Amino acid sequence: YPRVKYASNAPYVIYRKDSGVNGHRLTYVDRTTGVFSAPQDIHARRGLFTKVLLFANSTGVYRDLTTAAGNTTSGDILHTDTGAALKSAGDALYLGLSEKFSYARAALSVFGAGGMVAWQYFNGIAWVTFTPSNGAYNLETDRDIQFWSGESAAPVDWQKTAVSGNTHFFIRAVVVTPFTTNPIGTLLTGYRTTNAFITEEG
Repeated sequence: YPRVKYASNAPYVIYRKDSGVNGHRLTYVDRTTGVFSAPQDIHARRGLFTKVLLFANSTGVYRDLTTAAGNTTSGDILHTDTGAALKSAGDALYLGLSEKFSYARAALSVFGAGGMVAWQYFNGIAWVTFTPSNGAYNLETDRDIQFWSGESAAPVDWQKTAVSGNTHFFIRAVVVTPFTTNPIGTLLTGYRTTNAFITEEG
């Protein structure tokens, strides 16, 4: 890295950029005009979430943590009503994008313990519980969460829904067993921790 590819005689410079807490984003700039463009993510669905929300069941209040989820400030992903990302039964974390997605990276400042969450997507009628393809995850450690093997493997009945006035494809984690140690987050993005690779095309 970086690599240079050409399309219609215009150079595209592709490189891996650090996104914080061991995450990486595959980025490019092009020179289709007289100057290089601003950096752009190659995979929009593997970047920042459009919306990250926390819901506190005890108060019925949603908090928008989108900015906090995308930066590396330690311990800033928490609901101000509970002092935690998730705590009691019915609390929920929502991750939203305008397109279907398959992956999230969670980095925590406080690891959860004792609790269990149900991962769910919305099928147009109800929230459907599923297990991530790389196994159950209850915010007990930092984790790459592979919801399904890829965007093409996402449920065909997954539909957009409105949550607190925001309409996206949402995946949510709902607390079903209260935590004894409440998780607090530092980073929640779609940027992968593995080394990015570029598929060579003819």
